[in-house]
Amino acid sequence: MQPLSFLVPGFSKCGTTTLCSLLDQHPDIYIPPIKEPNFFSKDDYAEHWDEYQALFADTGGATVLGEGSTFYGCIDHEVPTRERIVRHYPDIKLIFIARDPINRIESSFRESHHSGPRFGFDTPFSLGEAIDQFPNILQDACFWSRFENYHQHFPEENIHTLFLEDLKADTQGELAKCFRFLGVDAGFKVE
Repeated sequence: MQPLSFLVPGFSKCGTTTLCSLLDQHPDIYIPPIKEPNFFSKDDYAEHWDEYQALFADTGGATVLGEGSTFYGCIDHEVPTRERIVRHYPDIKLIFIARDPINRIESSFRESHHSGPRFGFDTPFSLGEAIDQFPNILQDACFWSRFENYHQHFPEENIHTLFLEDLKADTQGELAKCFRFLGVDAGFKVE
């Protein structure tokens, strides 16, 4: 197994992709180019270890390996995902990124209208009806419940949390905190 250092079990529409892209600029950090492998959230994940390991085959000399997948923090997948992560990487570090829950709900609602037809579903234009039909629009914004799934099973010193609004307001400062958490040069400046 690859010596994974960290995961970003992010929440959809909260900046997981942006955060991973910024972290990946650090020369000591490697995040595979595939967006959200969602490996640990798949029921048949054990059959695909070779494919997952291949994502980390060429790290370019980076020694801190990680990836980010929003399914890891999604109510529909969080418990079995966390169990698999604990089983294989009990000492892994976790970085969570959240945002204002109302803004996250709005973004998810908009995204479901945009992407839903590609996946064969239509989201009602009433927010109430949409939440009735797709309760995860609301449930995935209940961040403390999502965090708690991991907080109960990983030591506090292995969990770092930041907010999208803070990342936007002070990108270098928030990344420096992430870099310190991951044990790499916190002075590195992203572009």
